[in-house]
Amino acid sequence: MGVTYPPEASAQALMKLISERAGPDTTGIFPEESVPFLLPPDKAASTINPNAMDVLFSSTIHQNPIRILYVGLRHGENARWRNVWPRAMEFNGLQWRLRAQDMDAGEQHYPIKAYSVPRIFDAQPLDTRRSTSKDFRPRNLVKTQRAMRVHLSESLTQDQVRAIENEWGIRDGIMLLPDYSWFEFRKQFASEPVNPDIVWPVITRIDPLEER
Repeated sequence: MGVTYPPEASAQALMKLISERAGPDTTGIFPEESVPFLLPPDKAASTINPNAMDVLFSSTIHQNPIRILYVGLRHGENARWRNVWPRAMEFNGLQWRLRAQDMDAGEQHYPIKAYSVPRIFDAQPLDTRRSTSKDFRPRNLVKTQRAMRVHLSESLTQDQVRAIENEWGIRDGIMLLPDYSWFEFRKQFASEPVNPDIVWPVITRIDPLEER
């Protein structure tokens, strides 16, 4: 007869803690006493000008507008100053992003966009009295779950379908993700057409080198 563990000591609960980088004092699992758990390398948020990180962090905490020197991935684009109102900092496991309202996009009703932190050259505080349009209204980041009907590839076997549905939590063809996560998910996993204005993929070749 198997051992029954309390919910907080279940495999699912412990693996969730490990994915959040909880230490042995929380998990009770010591690296030298068990098999290794492989996680992505620690990824510190890093702007090109290191001092800009303090501006990003403070403005996000206090919800203050800033201007960022940022380069996107449109063909031929160079870094330019943009006025933004930070709404959140997001870490997806590999990269930090600034979720901020585009204060220069009045024709689009000032949408909240994602700015890759490593592509921010610099950041400065912004005087709202001089830079805010009269029709500008701060918006909250939508964190609600959005349901989408997903259509899996017909080339998948039944076992593959079951595995994919389990991996992404698909139930009866419906999948839930936070509203702000769908764009990245589509780009990574769905056969969405690539915007011809964007340089993509950014890496065209990978050559193996000696292990380090």
